[in-house]
Amino acid sequence: EISLGLVGSEMCIRDSLFAVNKSRAFDYNDVSNMHLANLNFTYPSSNKHYEYDLMIPFLVTYKNKYGVMPNHYAIRGFDVTYDVLLRLANAETLEESSISNIKTEYVENKFQYFNTPNSGYKNQAFYIIKYNNELKLEIVE
Repeated sequence: EISLGLVGSEMCIRDSLFAVNKSRAFDYNDVSNMHLANLNFTYPSSNKHYEYDLMIPFLVTYKNKYGVMPNHYAIRGFDVTYDVLLRLANAETLEESSISNIKTEYVENKFQYFNTPNSGYKNQAFYIIKYNNELKLEIVE
């Protein structure tokens, strides 16, 4: 997307780069994070990045028990398990909880389940993330 606008009496052109899937191609040294930030690189993701220094109870408990911060898989496992348990505590069945279109969000993930006829439940919730000028990932939606 290219945006055109006037700033004072000068024309300003702003480029943006959107991807439907942030593949590993964007993680290598060939593509600078500075370039991605300059292009307002925006992409969907099933998980968000968080600050490790946040005092989220799960992170603190995990670090105290195991001596290290949890990795992506441990956090995903916690988020999914916590979400399903809370949904089952508020509804008779998982199917009943998915009908209500409830969106939930935890440490790194958010969830909104839909029952698909042939393949069970599917999570349709995602984040829209972009690189900002400070080279940090920012949640757009």
